[in-house]
Amino acid sequence: MMQKRDTRIDDQVRTTLEILDNLPQLEAHHLFRVHLMNRIEQNSPGMLHMPYMAGYGLKMALMALLVVINIGTAFLFMQSGNDSAMISENDMLERLNNEYSSPALSYYLDETQEDAALE
Repeated sequence: MMQKRDTRIDDQVRTTLEILDNLPQLEAHHLFRVHLMNRIEQNSPGMLHMPYMAGYGLKMALMALLVVINIGTAFLFMQSGNDSAMISENDMLERLNNEYSSPALSYYLDETQEDAALE
């Protein structure tokens, strides 16, 4: 049953190809391609009207705005860094020492020292 169907399909394909081979050659007008391309341009929507390109302009505008904001912020930080006095290394060490020598941390420091002594 399956072979009969396959042979029938093959026969149909063969006859169709023979008919197509026997058709006379068609010559297109020399401006056919130009007219076809104009027709395609007229009938096809523009790039921004396609569904996947609908928000493209808005996305690009927001991205440009973010880039401008980032550049402006970096410029302001660079200017403010020059005006303020630089913190010296001694001041930084003193601040760290003050933060880690607070009474709240002394409990944990004492516990770790006792654990180290027991081991």
